[in-house]
Amino acid sequence: MNTDIIANHMCSQLTDAARQCEQYVSNSYEDWFLPSINELELIWNRLGASGNLGNFVGSPYWSSTPGTDQGAWAINFNDGSSSPVLRADQSGATVRIRAVRSF
Repeated sequence: MNTDIIANHMCSQLTDAARQCEQYVSNSYEDWFLPSINELELIWNRLGASGNLGNFVGSPYWSSTPGTDQGAWAINFNDGSSSPVLRADQSGATVRIRAVRSF
């Protein structure tokens, strides 16, 4: 649900991230979404902190959890820290995305 809200109402980069996740197709699965901060934290704890099992880059990754009027929470896959990210274009930060799906 967060991904749908973001895709239609948030800042341009976060909207693009949500839409990319919604439009992502892999192995004929089309039900991808931008993870919540809790889901992203679980991914960090299980994959990122364990020697980078998911080929993550050591930079922030968007979540779908709102953090500000124009942004959302992110987790830095360099150290596992989380923070609200306003807009990457205003801060100069590169914020990445990782699409996930329920199974």
